[in-house]
Amino acid sequence: MGMRAALLLMAVLLGGLLGSGRPAAADEPPAAPKDKAKVSKAFNDLYPVAFRSRVNGAIEKGKAWLLRAQSGDGSWRTFRSHRGYPMGTTALATLTLLKCGVSPEHESIVKAFAYLRRLPMRRVYSVSVLLMALDARYAAARDPFEVEDVDRYGVRRSKDPCREKITPDDLAWMKQGVAYLTERQTADGVWRYDDDTDFDLSNTQFALLGLHAATRCGTKVKQAVWLDALRYLLDFQAKEGDAVMYKANEVRGRYRFEWTERALARGFRYVPGSERETGSMTTAGLASLVICQNRLWRARGFGGQLRADTRRGLRDAMAWLQQRFS
Repeated sequence: MGMRAALLLMAVLLGGLLGSGRPAAADEPPAAPKDKAKVSKAFNDLYPVAFRSRVNGAIEKGKAWLLRAQSGDGSWRTFRSHRGYPMGTTALATLTLLKCGVSPEHESIVKAFAYLRRLPMRRVYSVSVLLMALDARYAAARDPFEVEDVDRYGVRRSKDPCREKITPDDLAWMKQGVAYLTERQTADGVWRYDDDTDFDLSNTQFALLGLHAATRCGTKVKQAVWLDALRYLLDFQAKEGDAVMYKANEVRGRYRFEWTERALARGFRYVPGSERETGSMTTAGLASLVICQNRLWRARGFGGQLRADTRRGLRDAMAWLQQRFS
């Protein structure tokens, strides 16, 4: 479950994640056309029909390849990492197919979940993707260019379908996964590999993605899990960065909001001690901050300085990506 898998997963999930709670860019972003916000009709200008067709064509090709590559026992042994992460590779392929519109009743999906049920809970990556796949089993895939029904803050009006539809067996299975992940969170708020020696931001990102998916299905995760992770992430982010003008851009429903803010372009490293910030790990850090903010938004422990620091961390991570994007 290396970097390519992580980036693939983020491509599938990040858009939905950013729209699932309060906006990442500001505590109170502009809610109506004002001097600080330029509002325009978004989708036809930003995503022309020809571009949408190319994206959807690529999705169909990937889906067809995955369906052909599945083994007879329901697993995906095509991936080189299958031996070390049998649950993770199969859950990742299953999640991708579900997000690409394959029905939960499709023979391939049914066989995949039957295979996954036979496996023990092992490895943070694997259990995290299993939780995401279970959530996707009950949440119908959306057109990536669908205009969402959101309120003035960009929060979806529709309820999470998994919470209403998940079966008792799958809910119990999901709770086992949540218990596995919460037990393996370290005292400083992160997740390490199974030997408890190595840490990298990718492992922690996957744990937070999995736990976030479980909350959408009605599974409880203690507030301390999110708080501990958030405090570590804020401390792990680079302390210094170039002073830049961050150009914020946020799509809410049929409108696009734009405004500018002063920021310090501060990214994330892969591991402690490294001096090099990377795009993949800054994306992982950004997504992790979004998740923690989302889960803590109404919590008593998330206020004052911590809320301000989180907002600043999100803005500065976006500024780092903006400054280096090509």
